[in-house]
Amino acid sequence: MGPIILIEDLELSKNFYEKVLKQKVMYDFGVNVSFEGGLAIHLKTHFEETHKMKGSHIISYGSNSVELNFESEALDDIYIGNSNN
Repeated sequence: MGPIILIEDLELSKNFYEKVLKQKVMYDFGVNVSFEGGLAIHLKTHFEETHKMKGSHIISYGSNSVELNFESEALDDIYIGNSNN
């Protein structure tokens, strides 16, 4: 289990993590995607609805209290690849 990032556009976010950050999809369940390193993205609307049914507390947004870092030995290649798009 790793960090879960709640997102609003699954395809846009999946494309970003695959193409820009070079994450490899391990599982794609349609409303959430898990990557090989343990990171997962989850459609915000589905996550909220699922947790309402379980009686969870309200999810708080906007705290800006998280920092997520990615490491790569091929940073120049990633930069050049992104510059060409």
